[in-house]
Amino acid sequence: MLTGILTALVLIGLIMAYAHFRPMPEIDANFSTRSLVLQVPQAPEDVYSKVSGGVAQAKVGRADVGRGRVLLHDSVTLSSFGYYYPVDIVAAPGGGSQVTIGIKSKSPLQFGPIVRVQQEKANRKMADAIEAKLQGATRAA
Repeated sequence: MLTGILTALVLIGLIMAYAHFRPMPEIDANFSTRSLVLQVPQAPEDVYSKVSGGVAQAKVGRADVGRGRVLLHDSVTLSSFGYYYPVDIVAAPGGGSQVTIGIKSKSPLQFGPIVRVQQEKANRKMADAIEAKLQGATRAA
């Protein structure tokens, strides 16, 4: 029994180390189809400048103003292997911007309904943080 527990702990440690040291994906990498869409009144350039400055719990991994994409990521924790959040910013019809926030786990071994629910929660939390940063920018202006 002790051998099984130690094996599981070593395996989890290896996965966490892999997720922590995994190289940042390319800016044009194809991420999962799980995404949330925000409609905001700011121009795409303003949204890009705010999001590319970093958001709450996430760091900027890559950014490309020409593509209108910012790749955010969070760190590995005891409760998560960490995620990549591709943020695509485009002009919305009628003015403002459409911000699409995706999510992809840093660990290649995550699948199933429990993982899906955790990813949806993390993605919603990131969307709320981006929305709060943009609303704070609007109030300050």
